[in-house]
Amino acid sequence: MRNGVSKHFVDLSNEIRKYRASVDSAMSRYRKDKADAIENLNERKLPIKLEQLKEIARNELYVAYSKLKGDWSGCYEPLLREAIVDHVRQTPPDDAMKRLAIYRDYDIPLTRAAVSHFLFELAGTHVGSCALAAVAAKHGITVKVPSIEQLEKDIEALNGEIYNAERYVSREFASEWKEVRPEIKNIWAGDDAFNPRNMTSAFVAAENVFPHINEIMQRWSASFVPEMVDDDNMSDEEREQAKQEHAEALKAAVDQIKIDDGADVKLGAKLGKQKAAAYERAINVVQAYATGAPGTGGAR
Repeated sequence: MRNGVSKHFVDLSNEIRKYRASVDSAMSRYRKDKADAIENLNERKLPIKLEQLKEIARNELYVAYSKLKGDWSGCYEPLLREAIVDHVRQTPPDDAMKRLAIYRDYDIPLTRAAVSHFLFELAGTHVGSCALAAVAAKHGITVKVPSIEQLEKDIEALNGEIYNAERYVSREFASEWKEVRPEIKNIWAGDDAFNPRNMTSAFVAAENVFPHINEIMQRWSASFVPEMVDDDNMSDEEREQAKQEHAEALKAAVDQIKIDDGADVKLGAKLGKQKAAAYERAINVVQAYATGAPGTGGAR
């Protein structure tokens, strides 16, 4: 996608993969060096060497995690927050906003078809989508626009994923991890890390971070529609590809905005009330007739 938002998520995922590779590499090296020490050192030197190996592995893990945390707080988190600001600031098309204002100012009936048409012009600009939702609401049509609050929550969720990344290690190196990082608890609930019942929620979350990042990326990619840029230096093929990407991004943005005019529900409610009122009047007439109320011709 040309808007760059997806790239932030892809790059962040790659940074997490690099971090994981560093963790597994450190644990693999510790396992090998530990086995060599056990085979070659006597009982007096072995404990000292093992402590040295643990310290080396701990330092490697610290350096790897510090880099990941620094990349997140110093690069990716600011980029995502800046993307939200740009999204809010992005100016909707002036022509579409003027026509929308006519519907608002002159109280022209706004149909669902008209709303769908406006969506393709205004989706991807937060201000434009919210303006459409406000005008449509006056005509009984609900337009549910993705909220900025949800985007902020996504960033906080990613912040949690980075925090939880420190609890990741390949199951293959479960025993080595417990020796090197015994202070980090809640990795496995039992001694057998290969038994799924012993996996805690923290470890499961650390192991399954990528589907979560991808889910957030899809939502953001649909919200942040890029402006169509026609660069004179672009080839015909590049220009055509840009148009296709823009059209796909716009469709994704429109698809995630929900429209509900509630017309059938309102009509059903109206008819239901009319039917209930008619039934109540009929009951009153029957009761009045049975009691001989004046003017009914009932029993005396």
